[in-house]
Amino acid sequence: MRLKNVLRHEYFPGIVKSALVFLLALLFRFVHFSQIYKTPLLSTDYVPDTLPFIIIAEKIIEGNFFYTIPMNMNILYPLYLVPFILLFQKSVIAAVIVQLIIDSLSAVIVYKIAHRIFGTRSGLLAGVLYSIYGSMIWFAATPVGESIVIFFLLLSFLFLIQAVDSKNKTVYYYLSGFLGGVASLGRPNIILSLVMVTVGILFYNYLDKKKYYSVVRYALGILLVILPFSLNNYYIEKSVSPYPAKGGFNFYIGNHPGATGIYVLITGTSNLPYIYMHEAQEVAAKNLGREVSAKEADIYWYKQGIGFIVENPVVALKLLSVKVLLFMNNKELATNLDYDFSSEFSIILKYSMVPPGILIALAIMGFITVSNYDCRVVFLKIILSGLVISTVVFFISDRYRIVSFPFIIILSAQYIFILNDFIQQRAKTTVIIAVLSSIILIAIAALPLKIFNIKTENTTAFAHAQYGIYLVNLNRTEEAVPEFQKAIKLNHLDPEPFYYMSLIYYSKRQYQSALEYLNKTKTLGGKVDAVYERNLLKSIVGPI
Repeated sequence: MRLKNVLRHEYFPGIVKSALVFLLALLFRFVHFSQIYKTPLLSTDYVPDTLPFIIIAEKIIEGNFFYTIPMNMNILYPLYLVPFILLFQKSVIAAVIVQLIIDSLSAVIVYKIAHRIFGTRSGLLAGVLYSIYGSMIWFAATPVGESIVIFFLLLSFLFLIQAVDSKNKTVYYYLSGFLGGVASLGRPNIILSLVMVTVGILFYNYLDKKKYYSVVRYALGILLVILPFSLNNYYIEKSVSPYPAKGGFNFYIGNHPGATGIYVLITGTSNLPYIYMHEAQEVAAKNLGREVSAKEADIYWYKQGIGFIVENPVVALKLLSVKVLLFMNNKELATNLDYDFSSEFSIILKYSMVPPGILIALAIMGFITVSNYDCRVVFLKIILSGLVISTVVFFISDRYRIVSFPFIIILSAQYIFILNDFIQQRAKTTVIIAVLSSIILIAIAALPLKIFNIKTENTTAFAHAQYGIYLVNLNRTEEAVPEFQKAIKLNHLDPEPFYYMSLIYYSKRQYQSALEYLNKTKTLGGKVDAVYERNLLKSIVGPI
């Protein structure tokens, strides 16, 4: 019996297939985890977002967060961390282990969604691709919130198609909206997809005779989640948005005269989460000549970005096209986490067999060739379109793009079998067009970044600098020195590695070298501890 017939046979039921997908995903994730659990990839010194998330979780536990301070970070991951902080203090190992299990369940959900819409073969292939995809494994084992966001978003979509298929739709629309709202608390751009799905329910759910009620239920599910956070933000800053006031600054990063399509540092700000939002607020206040709230700073940066687009429409359109091409690219474009650097610690990442650009190319072909024969397909395309649009209008980064990939994987899996069916049917013209189109898209995805004048040295430099800090905190200063030197070589404009080199030379009593690095830090605008500077000068010239 042929393999595809075996997989479809009743004695190989869906629960067994789900279990196999789950175990495959779990295997790859725990092999990766076994290689990194004693490396900086799980350290708050290397992963810059983790410590702010922990601090927020601690404040939530203390009762000193809600209705107390502005939200400057997405709230979903701190909420996820709360039980782990209660049990394990600042250790994130347990939280990451649970993430690995949750992301393995996401692989099962991907299988179930693709199976429900396209059939068993597409479901299994999608589940396998998700299970072995390097970036999914990377984020699942990193103490940041992307894998949790993906889990809730996939659950939301699974309940959405369940609502379409079920006679009793009420509870599923509520659940779908609710879970989508939860996902948006970790990645606010998801809200665009949820709004688009709401419209889709109204216009494309042909079989639903009570679609107006379905829209209301779906929308109420979303509001039930985000309304408490809107009330929190309104109480503190008179802002009705349920999300942190950082969208404007991120929009400006991707839309200003120096924008390249990826994350770039804006003068006066750093690459450290939480802190850079305060810095952006300070820069806005300086430019406006008055104190501003986080909400006012957010509006200011949105206006600056929109002003750039209005005043330079041709340049802005060209920049948008570059961002679309970068979204398709094989390269993982980092903000403050570097995939290539991380792959040095993990054989799973180093030898990941699924290039992202190929998946995106195949998904584009799937988007084109998969017929809109039922509203579930339409909803799949709608939610993916919303995720892509809400990414490219800002800037391209691995952390923004990864949320789209479960849906990219589902469409790419289906397209592979569509192409196979074309070949089986001997539709020569169709096959030639499909193959040539696929090759062209794959070639576009493989374009080198230098064509776009994109330089990734800064993010790699940041990774080496963070690794150096990790080693310093372990008192392994001799190992830290080459990491800081690599960071300086890759990005000689970042003051932080110079400052740490100054501290290291001071500890070695090489005061002149320490002073040289300290002066370089100050020249680059880095912040210097006044007590340390005074002690260093005393060591060189005597009491001051």
